[in-house]
Amino acid sequence: MPGRSRLTRAAILVALVPALASCAPHVDDIDAAEAAPVTIDEVELAVDVYRTRFDPERGTMQIAVHNAGATPLRVVSASLDSPALERPLWRDGETTIPAGATRDLPVLLAGARCPAPTTTAPDARLDILLADGSTAVVELSTVDRLGQWVAWFGTTCDAAAVEAVVQLELRRAPERDVLDAGSSSVIGLDLVAVGTGAPGAVAAIESIGGTVLLSVVDTDGQRGSSIPIDTRVSPGARVTVPLTVAPARCDPHAIAEDKQGTRFPVTVRVGGDTDRAITVVVATDDQVRAGLYDAIRQVCGLPD
Repeated sequence: MPGRSRLTRAAILVALVPALASCAPHVDDIDAAEAAPVTIDEVELAVDVYRTRFDPERGTMQIAVHNAGATPLRVVSASLDSPALERPLWRDGETTIPAGATRDLPVLLAGARCPAPTTTAPDARLDILLADGSTAVVELSTVDRLGQWVAWFGTTCDAAAVEAVVQLELRRAPERDVLDAGSSSVIGLDLVAVGTGAPGAVAAIESIGGTVLLSVVDTDGQRGSSIPIDTRVSPGARVTVPLTVAPARCDPHAIAEDKQGTRFPVTVRVGGDTDRAITVVVATDDQVRAGLYDAIRQVCGLPD
């Protein structure tokens, strides 16, 4: 397929599971043009995992299943498992994969073990419908296509380390909006930080970065990709950091197609046995995101 890296074929471990007559799809339900394989010997698969640009916002990962056989397949359910997960990630719902084609099956990411005992790509389990109405359970290793499985564990465990000492939230601050000043227009935001750590576990918020949609503005009114914050948050303390941002672009489709524009990178230095700076993404909730979009439209002179 154009734009896809070559899939590495893995060995398949197969166990046939008789389907209950009351719940297994009947062979007559399958279109003649998409007949299920008669035996497991006709099933030839390769599987990898990756994320589209939509997945980070949705918290999902794609199981890309390539049907290398000559017969269309119907996948009844799919899952991913790894020692680095607290439990398997399941996806129910049938999907037909034509011969020679690849289909993406999204699963919701959750339950990472931190620190991860391994970052090896997960194992996949696929329930494949056969022509006699039974299912074949196919278990095989996946390929981490772009290193995004490893990256998810890194960002997830980093976020857990930060959340152990400070919780971060972005809120609209319309009282600081200046929306009719041309290139000097700014939009108000507050970064609210609450110390959640044990006594002595102080978090230092070092900086916040802009996004593809919004530049951050420093106290001198200069726009940039990142501005310093330099704020310390003690356990039990609640600190509000006033911020202003400004549109980084005004083309109408930027808002209509936005996926990452209201997800701000914040760098926090976490103390303890090892003092290290961690950059986490702080996403706005639906209400704040809608308010930011409205303000951008007003600054840019775009219709609602």
